[in-house]
Amino acid sequence: MEQKLSASVAEIQAAHPQAKVELWSQDEARLGVFASLRRVWAPGGKRAIALVQPRPIWAYGSAFVHPASAGSHRWVWSGVTIAMMTAMLASFATRTAAGASKRIVLVVDQAGWHTSPKLLVREGVHSVYLPSPTPELQPTARLWPYVREAVANDTPADRADLQQRLERRCVWLANNPHVMHAATHFHCWPERSCTPFYQTPYKDTFKGGDGTDTATDVNAGEGDTTSSIP
Repeated sequence: MEQKLSASVAEIQAAHPQAKVELWSQDEARLGVFASLRRVWAPGGKRAIALVQPRPIWAYGSAFVHPASAGSHRWVWSGVTIAMMTAMLASFATRTAAGASKRIVLVVDQAGWHTSPKLLVREGVHSVYLPSPTPELQPTARLWPYVREAVANDTPADRADLQQRLERRCVWLANNPHVMHAATHFHCWPERSCTPFYQTPYKDTFKGGDGTDTATDVNAGEGDTTSSIP
């Protein structure tokens, strides 16, 4: 995989010699279906108890990560669709200034919403697909255990509660880039460490369609905003 990524970066750099090339990864996960059980303290001789109530409440997390600098863009969303992925790719391309002067090599898996011919990918973003199934090769997948701490030994009261917990965990990751760098910057990653990334707060809003699917932009730290995507 290291050779494939290095070759992809070199090929894109040769095709666009005046452009800067960055290597990012993207992944998504379903979160909150069941509580994440962790060890708990209990008095000697007493059974340790963690009160959970399994219920069909979940949301999806999506993250774009630049392992070399710990830069990232994160969303919490209600469902995975091609329209949602198209909107997030568009926002990601805008925020990273992808285009003629900057090319993004984006490492993704082979999920249907990544490979569909209906997916619209902005100029400047080049997808590289991981072998299937190889989640161990996806740097961004290493972030989900940290996000799942939002439901450790506990069950959200409802979907809104789950949404807020996941948002707080995503903000925590944004505020701890050293954790993100340690988790995602694999030793075989072709792009070496560079200047640490510090996110400038911003708000992003997607609107359109009937608004049945929603995505919450949690890249702004203090300034989160809920957005509707068709």
